Amino acid sequence: MNEDANIFWNINQQKNVEFPSPKVSDAKKKITEKDEGTTYKKLLCIAFDLAITISYLDISYYRFVYHDDIFTQQDNNVKIRLLNLINKICEEYKFQYIISVVHSDLSIENGKHKDFSENEKY
Repeated sequence: MNEDANIFWNINQQKNVEFPSPKVSDAKKKITEKDEGTTYKKLLCIAFDLAITISYLDISYYRFVYHDDIFTQQDNNVKIRLLNLINKICEEYKFQYIISVVHSDLSIENGKHKDFSENEKY
Protein backbone atom coordinates (compact mmCIF):
# COMPACT_ATOMS: atom_id res chain seq x y z
CA MET A 1 0.00 0.00 0.00
CA ASN A 2 3.15 2.12 -0.20
CA GLU A 3 2.94 3.31 3.39
CA ASP A 4 5.18 2.75 6.35
CA ALA A 5 3.92 0.93 9.40
CA ASN A 6 5.44 0.14 12.76
CA ILE A 7 4.45 -3.25 14.06
CA PHE A 8 5.37 -4.11 17.61
CA TRP A 9 4.39 -6.54 20.30
CA ASN A 10 4.83 -7.13 23.99
CA ILE A 11 4.18 -9.80 26.58
CA ASN A 12 1.13 -9.22 28.77
CA GLN A 13 0.71 -10.20 32.43
CA GLN A 14 -0.57 -13.65 31.43
CA LYS A 15 2.70 -14.24 29.50
CA ASN A 16 0.90 -14.07 26.13
CA VAL A 17 1.97 -12.09 23.08
CA GLU A 18 -0.09 -8.95 22.64
CA PHE A 19 -0.16 -6.77 19.52
CA PRO A 20 -1.08 -3.13 20.10
CA SER A 21 -2.54 -1.30 17.11
CA PRO A 22 0.14 -0.65 14.50
CA LYS A 23 1.01 2.92 13.57
CA VAL A 24 0.73 3.81 9.87
CA SER A 25 2.59 6.79 8.41
CA ASP A 26 1.90 8.60 5.17
CA ALA A 27 4.52 9.77 2.64
CA LYS A 28 5.35 12.77 4.85
CA LYS A 29 5.94 10.44 7.84
CA LYS A 30 2.84 11.82 9.54
CA ILE A 31 0.99 9.25 11.66
CA THR A 32 -2.45 8.57 10.16
CA GLU A 33 -5.59 6.98 11.53
CA LYS A 34 -5.73 4.34 8.81
CA ASP A 35 -4.63 1.72 11.31
CA GLU A 36 -7.97 2.11 13.08
CA GLY A 37 -9.74 0.12 10.35
CA THR A 38 -9.77 -3.64 9.89
CA THR A 39 -8.07 -3.54 6.47
CA TYR A 40 -4.75 -2.29 7.83
CA LYS A 41 -4.85 -4.50 10.90
CA LYS A 42 -5.49 -7.54 8.73
CA LEU A 43 -2.75 -6.65 6.23
CA LEU A 44 -0.24 -5.87 8.97
CA CYS A 45 -1.02 -9.17 10.69
CA ILE A 46 -0.33 -10.95 7.40
CA ALA A 47 2.93 -8.99 7.01
CA PHE A 48 4.00 -9.85 10.55
CA ASP A 49 3.32 -13.57 10.08
CA LEU A 50 5.22 -13.61 6.79
CA ALA A 51 8.15 -11.73 8.34
CA ILE A 52 8.37 -14.19 11.26
CA THR A 53 8.26 -17.17 8.89
CA ILE A 54 10.98 -15.68 6.68
CA SER A 55 13.13 -14.85 9.72
CA TYR A 56 13.08 -18.46 10.90
CA LEU A 57 13.77 -20.18 7.57
CA ASP A 58 17.34 -21.10 8.48
CA ILE A 59 16.28 -23.05 11.59
CA SER A 60 13.76 -25.79 12.25
CA TYR A 61 10.48 -23.89 12.14
CA TYR A 62 7.16 -23.99 10.32
CA ARG A 63 7.33 -23.71 6.55
CA PHE A 64 3.77 -22.53 6.03
CA VAL A 65 1.45 -19.70 6.97
CA TYR A 66 -2.33 -20.02 7.27
CA HIS A 67 -4.86 -17.19 7.24
CA ASP A 68 -8.62 -17.35 7.08
CA ASP A 69 -10.68 -15.03 4.90
CA ILE A 70 -8.04 -12.43 4.01
CA PHE A 71 -9.99 -10.90 1.11
CA THR A 72 -13.25 -9.97 2.84
CA GLN A 73 -14.06 -6.27 2.51
CA GLN A 74 -10.82 -5.57 0.65
CA ASP A 75 -10.55 -3.30 -2.36
CA ASN A 76 -10.02 -5.24 -5.60
CA ASN A 77 -6.60 -3.63 -6.16
CA VAL A 78 -5.53 -4.57 -2.63
CA LYS A 79 -6.57 -8.17 -3.26
CA ILE A 80 -4.56 -8.38 -6.47
CA ARG A 81 -1.44 -6.75 -4.99
CA LEU A 82 -1.66 -8.90 -1.86
CA LEU A 83 -1.98 -12.14 -3.80
CA ASN A 84 0.89 -11.15 -6.12
CA LEU A 85 3.08 -10.32 -3.11
CA ILE A 86 2.23 -13.59 -1.38
CA ASN A 87 3.06 -15.54 -4.55
CA LYS A 88 6.37 -13.69 -4.92
CA ILE A 89 7.37 -14.24 -1.28
CA CYS A 90 6.42 -17.93 -1.31
CA GLU A 91 8.38 -18.50 -4.51
CA GLU A 92 11.44 -16.68 -3.22
CA TYR A 93 11.50 -18.21 0.28
CA LYS A 94 10.04 -21.62 -0.57
CA PHE A 95 7.23 -21.96 1.92
CA GLN A 96 3.53 -22.61 1.60
CA TYR A 97 0.80 -20.05 2.16
CA ILE A 98 -2.62 -21.49 2.95
CA ILE A 99 -5.74 -19.33 2.82
CA SER A 100 -9.44 -19.92 2.91
CA VAL A 101 -11.60 -17.58 0.86
CA VAL A 102 -15.21 -17.18 -0.09
CA HIS A 103 -15.42 -17.37 -3.89
CA SER A 104 -17.33 -14.09 -4.14
CA ASP A 105 -14.44 -12.35 -2.31
CA LEU A 106 -11.92 -13.24 -5.03
CA SER A 107 -10.71 -10.32 -7.11
CA ILE A 108 -12.59 -9.43 -10.26
CA GLU A 109 -10.97 -9.36 -13.72
CA ASN A 110 -12.96 -8.68 -16.88
CA GLY A 111 -16.23 -8.82 -14.94
CA LYS A 112 -15.55 -12.32 -13.52
CA HIS A 113 -14.15 -13.48 -10.23
CA LYS A 114 -10.51 -14.43 -10.71
CA ASP A 115 -9.98 -18.01 -9.67
CA PHE A 116 -6.80 -19.70 -8.48
CA SER A 117 -4.81 -21.70 -10.99
CA GLU A 118 -4.98 -25.49 -10.77
CA ASN A 119 -1.55 -25.74 -9.12
CA GLU A 120 -2.69 -23.26 -6.43
CA LYS A 121 -5.84 -25.22 -5.47
CA TYR A 122 -5.96 -28.13 -3.05
